[in-house]
Order: sequence, then structure tokens, then C-alpha cells
Amino acid sequence: MPESSAPSMQFAMSRYDRLHTPIKLLFLSLTIIGIIFFLIYLFSWYPFGWVLTSFTFYYILYAIFFSTAFLVLPMLKRHSNRVPWFDYVFMVLALGIFTYLAVNAREITEFGWLATPETHQTIIAGIIAVMAVEGGRRMAGLPFAIICLLVGTYPLYAHQLPGMFWGMNF
Repeated sequence: MPESSAPSMQFAMSRYDRLHTPIKLLFLSLTIIGIIFFLIYLFSWYPFGWVLTSFTFYYILYAIFFSTAFLVLPMLKRHSNRVPWFDYVFMVLALGIFTYLAVNAREITEFGWLATPETHQTIIAGIIAVMAVEGGRRMAGLPFAIICLLVGTYPLYAHQLPGMFWGMNF
């Protein structure tokens, strides 16, 4: 392991070590559930006759592992000793949204998005985008989040850029 990543890993592990026992149990339970879903998908097992499709599997993994990232990775360094209330909100929001998407994965796969998405679809997409940038910032830092924002919003301003950076109006 490179020396530059060792302090950040130690920082993340120290926050896990300081979590309260119920939160540690939640974290470990969700991780075990994620591993079980991985095995079900990998070996094409059909528990209770239920087929785990690709999109359902991906949404379940996002629900489990993306939500737990907010418990382990602090928003600010001063929160390294405790989990503030808004990290719980992010966790529950991620768990809820991706569980909703997992439950509706078959419909999403078969029918796709409408030409004009419904209001709740737009709200869900916006929340996921904000949480993804925040999760990326927590893992890789502010420069990574800025790059994600620039690339993510590129379709909004691509028609105003010159030369090879030009794109169609969104």
C-alpha cells in the first residue's frame, strides 16, 4: 500500500472503531447482506424462485455500500470521532432511494425513462447526483468533486464551447 493512502485508510478505520456498537452492527449486517447478494448473483442462485436481474443487483449494491459510506467517511475532519445527524440522513436517503430503484428495476429495465421524466424521477436523479458528488468528495477530496461537477454539468454548457469541446444544446 502506498504511504500516501495509508493515513486516509487509518483515518477511515479510526472512525469505524469509534462508532457505537449498534451502528457497527448495522454496518457489518449490511456488509454481510451485500456479500450474500453478491454470491446469489455470481452463482445464479434462485432463492424462493426469485431471479436477481442485473439492474436489481446493482441497485441493491448501491443501497448497501453507498449508504454505509456515509457512516464511515466523515464530511469534515472534526466529525471523525462521531457520526453527525446529517450522515444518518444521507445514509437513510441512499438506502431508501436505491431500495426503491431495486424494487422497480424490472419496470425501469423494460420501459426505461420517458422522454420527459416524471417529477419524482427528476428529484431522485438530483438527490443521487448530489450524494454521489458528496460521496466522491469524502473519498477522493475536493478536486475530484470539482472535476465530477464539471464533467457532470458539461451537457448544460457544451453548446457554448468552441471547437472540439462544442456539443449539442441540451
